Amino acid sequence: MDDKMDSLEDAKKSKSPPARPPPPAKVDSSDILDLQDERTPPKHQSSFGNLEIPLSVQKHLDELRALQKHRVRWFYKEGKKWVPFNGRDSLVIEEEWLALHNQDPDSDIEKCYAPTVRGRLYEVDIKERVCCPLYWKEYSEPTKIMRGTWFKGSSSNENWEPIDEHDAEKIEVGHQGVVRSLGVGSVEMKNSEQTVMEVLKLAHGYRVEWRDINDIRMVHQGTGSLLAKSIGIGGSSKLVRGWHTDATVIDDLPEINHIIFLIHGIGQLMYQTGGIIHSAQKLRDATNKVIERHFKDTFKDGRVEFLPVEWRSSLKLDEGLVQAITPNKAGGLRKIINETTMDIMYYTSSFFRNEIKKSLREQLNLIYSKFINRNPDFLTRGGKISVISHSLGSVIFHDILINWNDQLIDEHKQQADKNIATEGRWSWIWGSRRRKQPSESIDETAQQSDEYSALQERLRQAKEDVADLEAKLFAGKSTANTDTQCSERGHDFSLGFKIENAFNIGSPLGVFLVLKGIRPRDDLEQHILPTSVCSRYYNIYHPADPIAYRIEPLIYEHYSEIPPVQINRATRLSEKEIEDEGVKVESSAAGWLKSLWGMASKSPPMVAEYHADGQVQLPKGECEKTDTILKERKALRHRIDYTLEGGLVEIISAITSHMAYWESQEFVRFVLKTISAHERDSMYAIGL
Repeated sequence: MDDKMDSLEDAKKSKSPPARPPPPAKVDSSDILDLQDERTPPKHQSSFGNLEIPLSVQKHLDELRALQKHRVRWFYKEGKKWVPFNGRDSLVIEEEWLALHNQDPDSDIEKCYAPTVRGRLYEVDIKERVCCPLYWKEYSEPTKIMRGTWFKGSSSNENWEPIDEHDAEKIEVGHQGVVRSLGVGSVEMKNSEQTVMEVLKLAHGYRVEWRDINDIRMVHQGTGSLLAKSIGIGGSSKLVRGWHTDATVIDDLPEINHIIFLIHGIGQLMYQTGGIIHSAQKLRDATNKVIERHFKDTFKDGRVEFLPVEWRSSLKLDEGLVQAITPNKAGGLRKIINETTMDIMYYTSSFFRNEIKKSLREQLNLIYSKFINRNPDFLTRGGKISVISHSLGSVIFHDILINWNDQLIDEHKQQADKNIATEGRWSWIWGSRRRKQPSESIDETAQQSDEYSALQERLRQAKEDVADLEAKLFAGKSTANTDTQCSERGHDFSLGFKIENAFNIGSPLGVFLVLKGIRPRDDLEQHILPTSVCSRYYNIYHPADPIAYRIEPLIYEHYSEIPPVQINRATRLSEKEIEDEGVKVESSAAGWLKSLWGMASKSPPMVAEYHADGQVQLPKGECEKTDTILKERKALRHRIDYTLEGGLVEIISAITSHMAYWESQEFVRFVLKTISAHERDSMYAIGL
């Protein structure tokens, strides 16, 4: 009986259903948030162990999280417009902002108290919400910056506008409340009736309406918006949380491999908001246009950067005495003269000349030192330095180079150029050529040729001996004489870097050299431009610029018969077009004005091949003409004088032509091609 009962119990047990598994543990939304990685998981699902989160839940959780740093975008204000920083700049600013708010202690990007942005030219103060330039003075208010988290979106990404930070914080709080009210796991709403779930009032008559978790609108409460809404054209702007493009560290400008110092001329005091600063920005804008059009692939691995040098504002000079003696009548005109042409008078005065040169030299060395401290690998990467000097600035800079070369001579440096004419060394003032007197006949001249050649050789040797004696004399001369360029010794005239290219624009250097007594020579390659401290010189001018003068005829007089090399306009589409275009038909007005200025020409624009060693190969016709002039005469190894094409507007206004270089795309194109050609070993043919 007992056995039967046991078997019956076993049968009952075998027929009973299996035990149910225990219910899954309840998952709280906060636990899920703690488990999530900062990066956005795949859109279809998120996995944590064996737990799969539906898409609707994931979207809900994403809205509850703080906005990820790569979706935040920082902006700087340019005029009335907010301009987005690039991805790298936005990330480094956001990293510092998070560090200040203790929200991201484990940053994978090196933190710095003041991040450098905009090509490493500006420094950010996050607490003050400003960024300031590192290498020049900001004459206007510091550039404002803003953190963007909410944006007025549109179909075009270019038209997105950031919402003010204060309003964005309110919108974020309101958005979090709306999302939390839906509950975890709520599916995306399908609000067919467009009912408003939540309304948030902002300042200036604006309100924010939540019609859906993904349909958020900013509406103005004015009559215009109500009228627009009543006729069915909306009257509202869509709001979007997070920037349309993720910020990445690779979204950055290339490193700087060539810096160009910009030296201003007269009139810096007249521009209370910073004349050379604005000129530098104009040059950058023109450069960006030219690179986009002609150099897309040339500067991908390294870029050219312009650094303005302001030497005038820090100088006191007459301590205000000129202003004190200025009559009140015609005060506006007198003020302009005092702030412009007086700079020329100051520099021609032996009392102020050295002070002006010292100011420019110190500013150049200071900016270079700052740059190298922040870019210590610049030189090891092959970085180079050039200078663009305008108007009087080219004269001052040339004198600094001459003084620097004199210093090298005094220090017995091998690289010193001993053939350079110096104001204190009078043996260089007179040229060695002998002009034929009107009374001399050809036969008499021929008979005296042997004697003349012998005298010329003796004179040349004597000048070299005198130059050596002068170098020794001035090396030990007292520093009390401030009237000579050799009045200061030591390293007072040296720069901390060698110049690769010196571009003079609108330069009166030629006439200054003439007034110093410099004359053409026919027994030297050149005696004006010291190659010991500067590799190449370019004298670029507009044909209508009344301030600019040529240099080449002052080296070899017969170059007055050879025209300067013409730089063609950069606005043409291709080199082929320049070659095919030839002579353009001028209007009667333009032709008359060009004739008035002595610019009329029937010859086509000069299209040349420019080689890496600086040689300029002219067209065949120009070569034949030049060869005829240079027959049995010395030729320059490198051309120096270049001219821009004259436009009608610039011809009418001489003042405009003197200041037109900063916005000239043809000038920028010439500079960029010069730099890129010199930085390559192979020959680079271009159309000038």
